Amino acid sequence: MKLTVKSLLISFCAVFLLSACLLTEQPKTFDERYAVALVQLTEVRKAGTSALRAGSITVDDAKKLLKIEDEAIAVLDAALAAHDIADTATADNRLALAVTLLGSLQTYLRKESAR
Repeated sequence: MKLTVKSLLISFCAVFLLSACLLTEQPKTFDERYAVALVQLTEVRKAGTSALRAGSITVDDAKKLLKIEDEAIAVLDAALAAHDIADTATADNRLALAVTLLGSLQTYLRKESAR
């Protein structure tokens, strides 16, 4: 097997990326988990838009998706409000609910895009 500079570079990058994934810490604080949820929301919005443009979902599906996204935003807002008044249990529960909603939307969009 002939090793070229390109194949060595690709191998090095693959090992580096895998190492970075393994060493990445999970978000621990409320603020970190909240930020991850906001990123997740953004990704759902982008995936929904892409799925609609690709014809993977209908306009009615997209409207329902937006409604559930709005509900997730309301739950995130409630989580932040609870966090601001130091109601940690409520904040954590609402944040977990929002993440679950968004995760379900991501799963749905992946399935529809794969069809």
